[in-house]
Amino acid sequence: MILFVLEVLLFAVWYDYACIKGGDRKKRVREVLQPVNVLAIGMIATGMCFFVNFQLPIVTTVLPDSIVAEFEIMMDNAGYGVELIPTLFSLLFAPIAEELMFRGIMFYYLQKIFEGRFGKRKTFWIANLIQAVFFGVYHVNFIQGGYAFVVGLVLGYLMFQYESIFAPILAHMLHNFLSTFVWQSVAASMPDSNAAFAVGAGLSLCVVVLGMMLCVLNSEKIGKE
Repeated sequence: MILFVLEVLLFAVWYDYACIKGGDRKKRVREVLQPVNVLAIGMIATGMCFFVNFQLPIVTTVLPDSIVAEFEIMMDNAGYGVELIPTLFSLLFAPIAEELMFRGIMFYYLQKIFEGRFGKRKTFWIANLIQAVFFGVYHVNFIQGGYAFVVGLVLGYLMFQYESIFAPILAHMLHNFLSTFVWQSVAASMPDSNAAFAVGAGLSLCVVVLGMMLCVLNSEKIGKE
């Protein structure tokens, strides 16, 4: 745990000194913390969390038993929501470290590599896709890596939209909190059928899209003021 905290500090110093302009830091954080932006980030994180979890029961029915068993063993051994240290790791340390690593440092340098060769948005999509692939591979497990890739794309979008690592960190923390403490209660109240989970996934995806629309509309309003 001490080594992991030192790793977080190293990434934070690296990102702070190499990847952001000092004058932009407080301005960007203030923008992220505007009520409308907090609502947008909350909607995106909540929808993303439930979309991923609604998909899992469906996906696991078509995957080989060995892959599903490996994933279930990993989740059973994780201790999230039961043991203090794994829970703190999931809710605090992992979101900060992973966002600094992938949406902070890696995303920044990938955009620098492709900068000037393509337009801003095309550069974003290429960089975002690459960092999300690495984020998925980082999780090692096939199932967890698959949904980590999807989550990574959304978190990369938040980083691009707000130009502040604070936005994906908040979304990542909320995503992990809901997965750890809320999802099981929701799943227990759902009918045990793929159709019900598919409807839940569809509604969750709608929440993500609405959150993104709110995010874009408010950022355009900020730009005009």
